[in-house]
Amino acid sequence: MTMDEHGRPGAVRLPSDWEESRGTAAFVHGGEHPGADFSDIDLSDIRVENLRAAGASFEGSKLNDFRVLDGDLGEASFVGANLDDAKLFDCTLARARFAGCLMNRVHLAACQLLEANLEGVVLRGAYLDGADFTFARLADAELNGASARDAIFDHADLSNVDFRGADLTRAHFTGANLDGALFTGAALQGAVFDGGKLPR
Repeated sequence: MTMDEHGRPGAVRLPSDWEESRGTAAFVHGGEHPGADFSDIDLSDIRVENLRAAGASFEGSKLNDFRVLDGDLGEASFVGANLDDAKLFDCTLARARFAGCLMNRVHLAACQLLEANLEGVVLRGAYLDGADFTFARLADAELNGASARDAIFDHADLSNVDFRGADLTRAHFTGANLDGALFTGAALQGAVFDGGKLPR
């Protein structure tokens, strides 16, 4: 982990093996980077595994097709980052912040996003199967055309979320705020809602 002159986590220079993985199929070891500053860095097309970067900043970074396998990114900030086509597999993103992000076609399969802030985020065509959004904030987010089969949205703020055309098969919405949410054309087979009533 890189430290600044005061012994605090500081800006990270990309490890050489990270750079060498860019555009290849090879995953390299992510390493320990808690609280690190990855802001305004081009991480596109890089593949890492076992990345430990809880509380890190990725603000304003380019993360197109950035791939992480088994990462701890809890409480990380992605504010203003471009995550179009990024692929995060089995990652912890609890309480992470995504305000102002581009997340079209992002893959967050089986990721833990408990209490994450995704308010107003565009997730068109995103792949969210099995992701856990319990107590997450997604008000005004756009999930039209997303795949969220078996996803958990229990107690999440889903007010005014656009789920039109999304695949929500077997998704759970217990205790969620669905005020103004749109479900036109969504696949809702086996989905669980309070009182067993499907939304209109």
